Amino acid sequence: MVILGFVMTLVAEVVFQVSQVARAADSVTRGSSARWGSGWSASTLFANLLAPVETGDDPVLTGTSRRVVGFSSQPLDGGELGIEQFELELRPAADKSRSTEMVAIVSGARRERREPAVVAVYPGRAEFSFIDLSGQAQFAWPPLARNEKNIESLPQAVAVRDADTGKLLMWYGFQGEITKPKPSSNLLDRMRQ
Repeated sequence: MVILGFVMTLVAEVVFQVSQVARAADSVTRGSSARWGSGWSASTLFANLLAPVETGDDPVLTGTSRRVVGFSSQPLDGGELGIEQFELELRPAADKSRSTEMVAIVSGARRERREPAVVAVYPGRAEFSFIDLSGQAQFAWPPLARNEKNIESLPQAVAVRDADTGKLLMWYGFQGEITKPKPSSNLLDRMRQ
C-alpha cells in the first residue's frame, strides 16, 4: 500500500506538470493569434505603401475614419509581388459584439472585388487616422488643409484608434518616400516613340 501510494503521488505530480506546460503553450498560442487578429497582418501592407506615377493627378492614398484605399508592394493575400491596390474598411463586428473588424474589400491592380476578408479585430469602436509630416493626426487623407509647397502623397503613419477614448490600438508606420516621383521628360518622350 505504501509503495502504491508513493507511485500514485509521483504520477499525480507528473500529470500536474504536464498540464502546466500545456496551459503555458495554450496561453502563448492564444497570445500569438490575438496579436495577429489585432492587426499585425496589415503591418506589411502599410509598411510597403507606394506612390505610383501611373495615378496621374489622383491621390495615391485616400482615407476617411472608416476606409483606406491605396497601393502597396506587399498584398495581404501573399500573392505576387508588385504594385497592388487595396481597400480596407472598418466595420462593426459581424458577431454583434462591441468590436470593430478591419475588412479587406478590394485587391489587385484591376480592383477586383473579392469576398470581404477580416484582417483584424479591435475592441470597441475603432477608426483610422493619418499622421502627417508634422506628426499631427488627420481624420481624412489627403488632408483638407495642405501646404502648397509640400503636398504630401502618403502619410507618415496610419493609426487605428478607439473612437470613444482616443486610445491608440494599432500604429502602422511608413518610412519610405512620401511624395510621388516626378516622371522624367526623357522617359516620357521615349515611351511616346
